[in-house]
Amino acid sequence: MKRFISFLVYFITIFSVSSIIYVHILRPYHLECQVKSSDRYQTKLNKVQNENLFNCRLILLGDSRFTKVKCDFFNECNLSIGGETSNTMYERCRNYKFRDSIKVVLCIGLNDVLFSYKYKAIIKNMKLLINQLLNKTNFSNFYICKILPINSSGFFYKKNKVNYTINKINSFLDSISFNQSNNKIEILEYNKFININDELDLKYSNDGIHINQNGIGVFNKYLSQKLKYE
Repeated sequence: MKRFISFLVYFITIFSVSSIIYVHILRPYHLECQVKSSDRYQTKLNKVQNENLFNCRLILLGDSRFTKVKCDFFNECNLSIGGETSNTMYERCRNYKFRDSIKVVLCIGLNDVLFSYKYKAIIKNMKLLINQLLNKTNFSNFYICKILPINSSGFFYKKNKVNYTINKINSFLDSISFNQSNNKIEILEYNKFININDELDLKYSNDGIHINQNGIGVFNKYLSQKLKYE
């Protein structure tokens, strides 16, 4: 009996340590690898890589919340891919070439939080990505979207903790000074999507994370009006 109890304690200890290592160190990279190796990601990646980016006057970059956004803008290219983090987008955009005097809308960061990246790592990756994009063009307008909160919890993430980190990232976006070169940067907020509890309003989401068709319509209308007059 004592040997069994000792073995049980040993097993629980090893399992607990392994779980901690996975959640706090390995999980982000494991999930990124899973996303990038999926057929869905590879199919979308091949599609966006065939875009003639040098002809694009508007470039949309985001995760699954942004894949269906369409602004009816002349020569518009939506390069968004579901499951993307700021780290994987940085890697993907490395060889992209943009023309000057364009508009770029960036909506990224939610998966960084959901994949258990630490706050400092998220900020580092977002700064690398944004500065990378800024260096690809001159005399362009960049619109960086604040991250919308969520309204559901999962096994590896809790709603309140995720939304707390999202608020910290959004505050960072308000205060950061990027290497702007000759470009103009504006931070965009979508307060219409947020309920009185500072959570994603379920009128615009069917699962508390992704944006439904009603929400996509709001995105499209807001961005179309925003970009039309600037």
